Amino acid sequence: MAHDQMTAAVALRSRTFFKHLVPIAACALTAHVAAYGTLLPGDGTHGYFAWYAPAVALLSIAAVVGTVVALAAAFVSGPSSRVSDVVGAMLPSAAPDDSLAARVVALAFGGTAFLAAQETLERSLPAGRLDLVRFAPSSLALVVGAVLLLAMAVALVERAVSKVSAALLCDRRPARRPTPGRSGWFAATVRLPASRPLTVHGGLRAPPAPV
Repeated sequence: MAHDQMTAAVALRSRTFFKHLVPIAACALTAHVAAYGTLLPGDGTHGYFAWYAPAVALLSIAAVVGTVVALAAAFVSGPSSRVSDVVGAMLPSAAPDDSLAARVVALAFGGTAFLAAQETLERSLPAGRLDLVRFAPSSLALVVGAVLLLAMAVALVERAVSKVSAALLCDRRPARRPTPGRSGWFAATVRLPASRPLTVHGGLRAPPAPV
């Protein structure tokens, strides 16, 4: 039992990590392209982009294709199948309408922070000291615009996926069965205090009988 709980917790954390890492890395890569005007800069500090940029692109494409394939498999297998159970655990649940802006801000902030850390590391390693990233105002405007546009696109795609998955997998949730012998409304028993004869009509009494 404990082993199953640990495995489920590790799987959930891994899914959450990759769910956020891939779109944030894609936002950072898009901002990097906007800042330098090319996907593969020719300077010596960006030599690793020969494998880094294709890796981020392939992971992003794999995430989109994998989501489409998973939804198609769940649709073919039906909402009560084991495939639908796995797909329902992997895909995000439907988010409220007011979370779109929060998701866009989180992705944009994460992508910008990722790019800043990446550029700082690129500058600091050759120099042998901490060298913080610096962008010209025009380049900074391009970076912010690119990050916001891609973050908006990712958030909209995620919302569409969550709605489609909710529509396909909604029947997997067990329906709440009513308790036998009870209706949907709770019946309350009201106990009225017993009336006293002397308190009826304002407690009026007849005059005493003549002796």
